[in-house]
Amino acid sequence: SASLYTSDIPWDGPIGAIRTGYINGEFIANPTRQQMQLSDLNLVMSVNHRREIVMIDASANRLSDDKFLSALQFGIDSCQSIIDQIRMLASKPKRQTIIQTIDPKLISLIHSLSYTRVEEIFCNSNLDKIQRDNAVNVVRTDVLDTCLKRLQATIAVNKEEIVSESVEQTSIEKSIRTPSTVNTTLIQQQLADAFSYVVKQI
Repeated sequence: SASLYTSDIPWDGPIGAIRTGYINGEFIANPTRQQMQLSDLNLVMSVNHRREIVMIDASANRLSDDKFLSALQFGIDSCQSIIDQIRMLASKPKRQTIIQTIDPKLISLIHSLSYTRVEEIFCNSNLDKIQRDNAVNVVRTDVLDTCLKRLQATIAVNKEEIVSESVEQTSIEKSIRTPSTVNTTLIQQQLADAFSYVVKQI
């Protein structure tokens, strides 16, 4: 977090991380190993600068829900001082970047071909992480190949037409509509980006 924030790499940070213990009725920030042997809580969490929890890993010994929620709040508060210290280290301006947008029509096409299939994979409790990733990759390859063939077929039919600027086109159609060539690499990248976007919405 500190390295990214102090570099010129664009990043919506920083984040802070902390381990919280609970000993004799008190929360302890970053307890020692000796203290952890006496702790009824082992909570590791990271928090961003908007006070939102990014990651949690925890184990506890008969800790009530209220105490655990209090531990989360303690961790959020404690991380803010870490974040403030990281902010003081920043010295480089961030490089300028262009945020890529994905054509809504492209997202709609990918969504119609993949959403139900990917949702079924995510809801299948019989799959472990590797099996789930492999299944999603199969869908990804199938959907992207289908989309690529459709787009190439459309361009093959229309490549001799003079397209008016008033005719509505997707960004991907605009980028690949040339007299004699089709930029397959660009198409595949835009399709892959759209697929990733759809999967994140599930």
